Amino acid sequence: MYRNIREKDFSFIHVGGLKKGGKWKLPNKIMATVYLHIGTMKTGTSALQRFLDTNREYLKEQGFLYPRLELGLPEQFFFRNGHFVVYYAGRKNLLDQNVDQQEVIKMACRQLGELAENIENIVLSDELIWHYAAKKQDFWTELAESFRKINCDLKVILYLRRHDTFIESLYSHAVKSNHRMAGEFSDYLKGNVVKKFVMDYDSGIKELERQLGRENLLIRIYDQEKYIKNRNLIFADFLEVLGLSLDGNYVMSEKVSNAGLAGNYIEFKRVMNGVPEYRELENFMAGPLVLASSVKTGEKVRRREGFFSGEQRKEFMSLFEEGNRRLAKEYFGREDGVQFEE
Repeated sequence: MYRNIREKDFSFIHVGGLKKGGKWKLPNKIMATVYLHIGTMKTGTSALQRFLDTNREYLKEQGFLYPRLELGLPEQFFFRNGHFVVYYAGRKNLLDQNVDQQEVIKMACRQLGELAENIENIVLSDELIWHYAAKKQDFWTELAESFRKINCDLKVILYLRRHDTFIESLYSHAVKSNHRMAGEFSDYLKGNVVKKFVMDYDSGIKELERQLGRENLLIRIYDQEKYIKNRNLIFADFLEVLGLSLDGNYVMSEKVSNAGLAGNYIEFKRVMNGVPEYRELENFMAGPLVLASSVKTGEKVRRREGFFSGEQRKEFMSLFEEGNRRLAKEYFGREDGVQFEE
């Protein structure tokens, strides 16, 4: 089912390459590196994935491949080329059960193995991996072994967002996208959302350290205020992780990926979701409301909407204070222990 690898896919490999059988080959086989971007959600992942796919050719010239794998997955995963590792996690009744999860992984590894014979760096991305990986014991050990079998070393890229703004953004997205989401923010907090989305970054990262080794973790802070004002900065930051820089050769999309709702538009949509008749109309107002919200806020710069009160915000953030202090010191060199700006 996977596509044949064509010579033009490796046209950028030329320095010291030996052409054999009509294809360029690396002169000495070395282990390729897979950079797996695992989220978290609400850290500009959709925009990043589109940016990487749009600039596939220029990235190839610099020795990095953002592959389009042919795995028969639904169209919504086209840009999320790393989704195959968690495709069926937590989806018992939502997707086609005729395809086995492990078979999808094997199919992807066969394609990646062929690519790894001709390229030193492969980039994969999916924002759900951080959350779903925590549901399976030794997830990372097994995945790293799968990549080693195809001669690939695994490095993980992870972006962390302030816990309170992460939850607020999740709630806003749920109201926008789910026509049955009519509960208030206080009710949302009382549900399973905090447990479901692995909010304890420190414990999750400790598990990554145990299974992969700290040297294979590339962890960044998602600066929401900075990226809202200039969304190209998230692209520059991600490229920096890879050792690249954002120059004028990259193509910037004018489209805003996964645009959200601001201000009263969120509340208006929530109230509509509570109307039984609207629930039967397949969420038809989501698009027009997002458009209206974008026009109203000027798209690029908008005031962050908060659902916590001041005291609630402090109390919520205190739940993660100890772990955040460790990460701030050990990963970001901040001796004051402050991981996220106030």
